[in-house]
Amino acid sequence: MADGAAKGADEVAESNDLGPVGHLYYAIGHGERSERMSRIRYLVSYDISNPKRLRRVARVLEGFGVRLQYSVFECPLDGTRLAMLQAALQPIIKEDEDQVLFVSLGPSSGDASLIIDALGLPYVVRSRVTII
Repeated sequence: MADGAAKGADEVAESNDLGPVGHLYYAIGHGERSERMSRIRYLVSYDISNPKRLRRVARVLEGFGVRLQYSVFECPLDGTRLAMLQAALQPIIKEDEDQVLFVSLGPSSGDASLIIDALGLPYVVRSRVTII
């Protein structure tokens, strides 16, 4: 290929202002097809207090799933890709200000269990009280 015809991962990461996360993000690509059967669907939502960090988190998540709402993505992840996603997000977020929730929706076959994991601020289970 001619020089400049294709950007390397380092150049793309720098042009997207992803910092060190960009190198990890572009190195992992969009996943291997052979592990598709063992993936679990996750609903990933985030509450990030700083606009710059919020954009960086969104860019990373765009490489792992589909945006459903402004701060909500559906991501099919196996154990390795989940760890990669969490490792890519960890240096971006501020643990004492931000929160990223990973809600397991189970495999496509329809597991009804609900598992919620959090990065940053802990997930607090709220009681469901009906007031009449």
